[in-house]
Amino acid sequence: MKINKLMFGTLILASAGLIACSSDDSSSSQSVNTQSPENQEMYDATQRPMDKARSVEKTIMDKAARDRKAMDDAEHAAHH
Repeated sequence: MKINKLMFGTLILASAGLIACSSDDSSSSQSVNTQSPENQEMYDATQRPMDKARSVEKTIMDKAARDRKAMDDAEHAAHH
């Protein structure tokens, strides 16, 4: 169980780091997209893991929210 918590924490930190390093500036994305195919391949190679990390983070956050709600509901039911 301790390993799962460690892996979960590590994944959250990694995801947060990737998101913090990402840029919402569409002009930089457009300039990369209009360059050579090699540059496009490099951009795609770095973008895919970032997109996957965002997806994983969303999945984890959704699961955490469901777990919190389930615990709150159980606690509420125990008091009534």
